[in-house]
Amino acid sequence: MKTYRITSHSKKLSIMLMLVVSHIAVLAQTTLSSVTGVVKGEDGRGIADVSVYVVAQGVQYAGKSDGNGAYEVRFERADTVTVGFRHINYDPKDMRIAVDGMKEIRRNVVLAECARQLEGITVESGTMHLDGSKATYIPTQRQVNGAYTGVALLFNMMIPQIDVSRINGTITAADDSRLGICIDGRETSAAEVAQLRAKDIARVEYEDNPTGIYSQYNKLVNIVTKKYTHGGYVDARSHERFVSFKENNTVNTSLDFGKVNLLATISSAYSTLDNTGSSSKEEFLFDSPFTKNSVVDGCKFRSHNESGALKATVRGEHYTLLVQGGLAWNRNPTGLVQGNTEYSGGAYPDSHYREDSRSRSLTPSLYIHHLVNMKNGQIFKWMLKYNYSDRCNEYSYDEDGMEGIYNKSTEDYHFAHFGMNYSKSFAHNNTLSLGLQSIYQDSRAHYGGSTPSVQRLRSTENIFSASYSQYLFNRLFLGLSVDADLKYYQTNGEGWTRDFSVSPSMNLYYRLTAKSSLNMSVSYSTITPQMSILNGATVTVSPFECRRGNPGLDLSQFSNARLSYSLYMGKNVTLSAYVSHDGYYGYAKSVSFVEDGMMVTSFAKGGDYHSCHFGADASLKLSDNLTAKLGGRYTNAVVTDVNAMHGHWFFAKSSLYYTLGKFSLSGELITQQNGMNSDYRYKYLSRYGIMASWSHRGFFAEVGCKQFFNKGKCDVNMYDFGAKTLTERICRKDNDCSVYVNLSYSFDFGRKIKHESIQVEQGRSGLLSY
Repeated sequence: MKTYRITSHSKKLSIMLMLVVSHIAVLAQTTLSSVTGVVKGEDGRGIADVSVYVVAQGVQYAGKSDGNGAYEVRFERADTVTVGFRHINYDPKDMRIAVDGMKEIRRNVVLAECARQLEGITVESGTMHLDGSKATYIPTQRQVNGAYTGVALLFNMMIPQIDVSRINGTITAADDSRLGICIDGRETSAAEVAQLRAKDIARVEYEDNPTGIYSQYNKLVNIVTKKYTHGGYVDARSHERFVSFKENNTVNTSLDFGKVNLLATISSAYSTLDNTGSSSKEEFLFDSPFTKNSVVDGCKFRSHNESGALKATVRGEHYTLLVQGGLAWNRNPTGLVQGNTEYSGGAYPDSHYREDSRSRSLTPSLYIHHLVNMKNGQIFKWMLKYNYSDRCNEYSYDEDGMEGIYNKSTEDYHFAHFGMNYSKSFAHNNTLSLGLQSIYQDSRAHYGGSTPSVQRLRSTENIFSASYSQYLFNRLFLGLSVDADLKYYQTNGEGWTRDFSVSPSMNLYYRLTAKSSLNMSVSYSTITPQMSILNGATVTVSPFECRRGNPGLDLSQFSNARLSYSLYMGKNVTLSAYVSHDGYYGYAKSVSFVEDGMMVTSFAKGGDYHSCHFGADASLKLSDNLTAKLGGRYTNAVVTDVNAMHGHWFFAKSSLYYTLGKFSLSGELITQQNGMNSDYRYKYLSRYGIMASWSHRGFFAEVGCKQFFNKGKCDVNMYDFGAKTLTERICRKDNDCSVYVNLSYSFDFGRKIKHESIQVEQGRSGLLSY
């Protein structure tokens, strides 16, 4: 028998072999597998931020593609799994994969862009794609037939979380939260959406919790337009309103050359307003109090506005550059109010009064916007706005037996706004965004007449913002953001006042089921008074009354908390409900006091204003031809400290859209609204209207009317300024029957393209209004 001796070297080798064998055994027993690959579009480029999930044995595992489209999801091994790919801009895709014990499975995927617009194909049944907090709506041909503007099309689509008024041309969030409005990812206004042709809109994207460069909004609506490389159109529109006359004419010409689009817009507007029958009651608490009652027996306002704009848009594979310039000429040549006044206690003799006002302004403007989609989920944008206004106001007041008042003011006003934002999406479902905004305003006003003075107001504001968002477990979203705001403002060269504030906010989103979710947001911010409030100029408006601003007014604070619930019950019913609280602390309150025998109306830091809201909205598709939207809100509000008030009220709203072939019928109603803000109570009459339209081969005609049964009724405003109170009853023809006609004709040559128009940014002027 042969004997073997185990040396020290042999012992070490044996131990190493045992460790290797045991490690291999552990690896053999692991039950984890992974699926990897690259998600690409039809153009062969990787798609970032695609939600990838794996369902194995009833358990869902989630991941997200990086900036190059690469993804990896680990899961507990099973015989067969389902792998799904979701992105708001692409059609969803699912696949079944047999694992067969494999530890790594590689699958490259190509996604098709959703809502592709093909020539000659008509979308008849609406499509709604839901991906977590994002919903994509594809307009039907029936909805497009009954609209000639982007606002009208949004009204016809009836998204429950947003309120769209076809009569007033407004787009707001149903719960009054901050709503971002975009066209192809560029922030814009409802006025510009109204200039879009409905047939140029490919789809509408709604986001409940925007992230990245849009994280400053609670909700986001992005209108995606069709894009072509050649062709153009000429679009002519005319709006004629009768009773209270208004005329608006616009001509747009659009041309496309490869990546470049040119759009020229010329518009003119003329309107009149008649407030005959209005009345007011003013109580002046001098040492010897008296009441002034005024009744308007004659009123005449005229407004003329002309504007032109030229916009150039360049679209590359990863960028969009827009440059536009415009010029607006606005005039109010006639503003006449005359009537009779009565004074209690014989303070002044009863008499006849006449109030004249006129104004004009010339405003050139420039706007540049540049958006770049970089690799690895990075987005960078910057923008520059500038406009200059040359303004002039004249005002006179004559009352029998009193000395006349005449004021004339001229103003040079500069407004500049520069902003840039950067966001980065990471592979762990998280996004970081940084932003910088710089705003400069300069107002130089000269006052002549009864109260001559010179006012110079300047302000600069720099806002640095940072936000971070994170998706957890493919159900929970957490968003955190903070703004650091540094403001300087100066009045008449008396030294700069500095204010620094920090405004944090938080947003939580939880997906209860595939079709229901909860959303909560909390924010806090500060509010700088507008330049007109900080204007210390004194303007005499009657022999015993004057107005002036308060340059030393402090900042106010604002807080907001909202909880909302959304439920998508198939494609026919969508519900939205919310509860919210708004709080204003130390707001700028209008106050009146007696000084040197004059009643002075100015501004002071008031108390608090709190309001709680409970509301719900529902969108119902009753048939292929009929869609309705119903909603309502209850509000309880209180004003503390200075001129305290309390009240509660409820209003309901509804809208309806019916289409039959080339004809359509629309209607909207908001019941009477009672309410208040920090300064006054109000009672607004019901707002309603009905309209019928017909479209055929580029021609669109619409006839409508509004406030048909409000004849002889008035809106009411009730102010309490302390030493002065004011009750206004405003009876204007806008509250009575108003009939209007909209006509539009578009002539396309080549292919249809995107259509937008310029809107002049007016800014916040320091000029006191009369």
